[in-house]
Amino acid sequence: GRANLERQKVIKHISDLCLLNTQNKTSNLLFGLGDWMYPYGTIDHSSQEHIRAQETILNAMEPLAQKHSFYGILGNHEYGDTSQGAVPEIFMNYAQRQGIQFPERYYTLEVKAKTWIMDCFALDTSTLACDATQVQWLHAQVKQSLKKESETGQRRWRVIMGHHPIISYGFHFEENEFFIELLNNALKEIDLYCAGHEHDMQFIKPSNTNLPPIIVSGTISESRMTWEGPDSILSSSNHGFAKVEVSKSGLYVEFHETKNYKRLFNSKVAS
Repeated sequence: GRANLERQKVIKHISDLCLLNTQNKTSNLLFGLGDWMYPYGTIDHSSQEHIRAQETILNAMEPLAQKHSFYGILGNHEYGDTSQGAVPEIFMNYAQRQGIQFPERYYTLEVKAKTWIMDCFALDTSTLACDATQVQWLHAQVKQSLKKESETGQRRWRVIMGHHPIISYGFHFEENEFFIELLNNALKEIDLYCAGHEHDMQFIKPSNTNLPPIIVSGTISESRMTWEGPDSILSSSNHGFAKVEVSKSGLYVEFHETKNYKRLFNSKVAS
């Protein structure tokens, strides 16, 4: 996002909530859902580009990354915009120097607790349309997760983190359908899909039961007007973020608004 006062407020709100979780002996795992830099990502390895990345986003996020497990995924602006191309791998390298983990362009993160396991599938959705290898990889990873669940008898939550939503009712609402076509079989086994891209906050529960509930959380720095669709549960243009609580019994989602420092919404989304 862009460096502005609203982003500072959101980061502080996240930091305060993480501190409260720590005091309550609850672990924190943070995900940045892409579009880290505007208007375009890093273009080369020059010191000027490193400084631009630091000043645009990395210095602001470093305190969170030093205190908590913080993972990133790529957005379309890491590849550039209409005026300038960019190299996402350079940004990934810079981010990792300051504590934000980017294992690969896309990756699986297995999160284990005493009573549950969660498989997080982090996608590079900007390349999915021309990246058959990534699509095949996701289907294989989901099958492997199901196999482990069957062999051990222990429930595994399956969550996708992708910059582009599979359904949304914001500015980019017409861009989503082909993601469902590409990921269809895998999506049937997913408990929650988390996305950014839209500069708003949405919680969507699709009427198509083959699709998971969808979080859209993209208002850390700039917001746009949004609207409700037929499957909307929450729609907000306010600055804020989404939080997911994981337990043996289910996944619980909360949306937090920074303007009034309050929780907008909470609901159990999977069991």
